[in-house]
Amino acid sequence: MDLNDLVIGKGYNKSEIMDAFKFSDFHGISYSKETNTLILIFNHNLMYDDSWEGDVLYFTGTGRFGHQQLNGTNNRILYESDTNGVNIHLFEVFEEGVYTYQGEVELAGDPYKDIQPDANGIKREVWMFPLTKK
Repeated sequence: MDLNDLVIGKGYNKSEIMDAFKFSDFHGISYSKETNTLILIFNHNLMYDDSWEGDVLYFTGTGRFGHQQLNGTNNRILYESDTNGVNIHLFEVFEEGVYTYQGEVELAGDPYKDIQPDANGIKREVWMFPLTKK
């Protein structure tokens, strides 16, 4: 499968996405150097406090424990996505194992820090990214 074969609103499995984006594995935010793309997984069943408010998705950065960082993480690529030329693709998970393609997204405002619990329930700083569909 190729990136151009993706259909908005269609569900894909993990291997189809890995094939299209040339990943060996992926997580909530994953970068593919080969396709110069970042994929974001908005999983409604996970601990992150992601939410749509109108046309804007408030998406939590990557990192399950402790304060989230920008340096050395895919959070930095997303943070700089207005200027780094990386294309960002969004998938939403409503049903386990099915990744519904939502199309390309872009920053809708400045990223900011917020407080959320980590995987152990300990409050920590997270990066929030306001996004909108292109």
